[in-house]
Amino acid sequence: MPRKPSFRAVAPGATMAPALGELFVPLGLVFSLALSFFLWLADSPEQLRDCKVALQALGASAALFGLALAARRRNPFPRWRTLSPFARTGLAALGSALALALVSAFVNTSRVDPLTAVAVLAPLALVAAGTSSPGAAAAPRVFGALMIAGAATGLLAAAQRFLGILRIIGIEAPEPRFRAVALIGNPGDVGAALVAPTLLLWLSLASARSVRARLLFGTGLLSTLVGLGATESIAPLGAVAAAVLIHTLLDLRRRWLPFVGTALLLVAAAVGTGAGRRILTKAEQLRSGKVARASTQRDIGFLSALEMIRARPLLGVGPGAFENAFVPARLRAEERAGRRFHHDSGLAHFENAHNEPLTLAAENGLPAAALSLLLLGAVAAGLLGASLKKTGEDRAGEVPPDTLLALLTSFAVLSLASFPLRLALSVGPAAYALGLAVRAGRRPAEEEKLAAPRIAAALGLAATLLLGTSAVRIAAVSLQADGELRLQATSVFRGAARSDMNDSARRQIRRALALRPMSPTAWLALGSTYRIDEDWENAFLAYARSLSIEERGETDFNLGLVVLAGKQPEKSVAFFLRGVWLLPALAEMLPPAVDRAALVRSIDEAAAALPKGGRTPDLPDGLTPKL
Repeated sequence: MPRKPSFRAVAPGATMAPALGELFVPLGLVFSLALSFFLWLADSPEQLRDCKVALQALGASAALFGLALAARRRNPFPRWRTLSPFARTGLAALGSALALALVSAFVNTSRVDPLTAVAVLAPLALVAAGTSSPGAAAAPRVFGALMIAGAATGLLAAAQRFLGILRIIGIEAPEPRFRAVALIGNPGDVGAALVAPTLLLWLSLASARSVRARLLFGTGLLSTLVGLGATESIAPLGAVAAAVLIHTLLDLRRRWLPFVGTALLLVAAAVGTGAGRRILTKAEQLRSGKVARASTQRDIGFLSALEMIRARPLLGVGPGAFENAFVPARLRAEERAGRRFHHDSGLAHFENAHNEPLTLAAENGLPAAALSLLLLGAVAAGLLGASLKKTGEDRAGEVPPDTLLALLTSFAVLSLASFPLRLALSVGPAAYALGLAVRAGRRPAEEEKLAAPRIAAALGLAATLLLGTSAVRIAAVSLQADGELRLQATSVFRGAARSDMNDSARRQIRRALALRPMSPTAWLALGSTYRIDEDWENAFLAYARSLSIEERGETDFNLGLVVLAGKQPEKSVAFFLRGVWLLPALAEMLPPAVDRAALVRSIDEAAAALPKGGRTPDLPDGLTPKL
């Protein structure tokens, strides 16, 4: 295992900056990567995910601030010429991909939310921390905290699923696996979050020398494997298996026995938790040609992503704007495929393609996606070469290159059937490992002892920008969640009390929009506050604004309700038709004034016409969003 670095005492009269830097960097990294496992907010799923992003950003800001303090004495980063050719290629690809993403954001300003930058800046800060000497020295502490967080999360998920204790109030469980939410909120997210801790525990167990250490790491590994099984998430299990296999093959003679033991544990966890049964079910569906069912209707996201790429191959639809462009892309894909798409769960809206390369290509364009793959490929090639030569393991205090290769392999495999770039708990460890990998291939060189004031200033500015942007985003999300809760509560009040509650909801949502005007769901909620007051004009304007940013079935449906109560009720049918086409469950909520049977019949006829070149329903008055 890497040797733990020690903190140096500060001589009397010496500056406190280096010592503070040594303190802030590891604390920030632990805060960013591990503490997010233990945060829970139940107001809304969006708020929960955003709070974990904000917590990651807070920790990353602290790490950057620590690096800025360290840079006041000497440059904490390796010099460019000392990096390996693979690392230099990877960094050049990363810079180019980010430049293209910025151009894409500028071109697609009508769709792109500027606060999406938080989800990009925080992982980039972790990459920077990993390439620095203080960040590399903190790796044993950071990975240790991540293993503890993962083991605790695995135990909690298993307890929720199988023992019925510590269940989160308000979580719906259409299947038993949906009870295994830990403090993360979704079994798929839990599975993705457990991948890195599981690998680190296995790697630590494989290299442990004492019986006590083996018991400790073995218990932790069993906890994360049971947690993974409880979620029945297939992609995370596959990511762990692929990474363990790669690491074993790099030194088969010494590692085959731990590999066999881990394989048996994986099989036992799958059989004992129900994950094995789900894997067999999916395999049978694939064998019988039911690809859509086997992939949980991920083909909807795949085909929609392909339509975005066809429409905008060079610059995409904008960073983070997959969900904004999803509906027009989905409808175009339905016309091309000649069939109506339907998700078994009743969900109608995809935030990503459930495949990171496809999502990146759809959002930022094919060149940016290719550069992202080049980044990962170049760094992985450098780690593979170092692992085969055994050059990295001899450096005291550094993470071995085969460990980093295993971590990045798991992230790459997970990216093929999930969206780890969109989850703070999965992208954080990968970003930090990427930074460590860039540093791992450097050539020995004399340490730069000169102060780096420009780098210190840049790091301080980046930390401030990340912290400020994150604060604005979490404030906006929290205000919106509070406003939506108040909006829902209006149904239990009557008279003046209902009006007061609705007014308070509107005030909170307006405050959220002042901070985040590109939130389509906030505009949707604002429109509903006006609809409750029967202010049809302002309700229509708010819904139309939401539609201009992102179309959802709920948006079309609410527009239909407003138009039905207004001056042109005959146009409401087109809105209802489009809304129910996108989200079939809305058919049960149609108002009595609408002939439900006739509307459903029209939808069935339109669906039957698709194989013959038919069109999906349009909105009236030119409101149909374009891709």
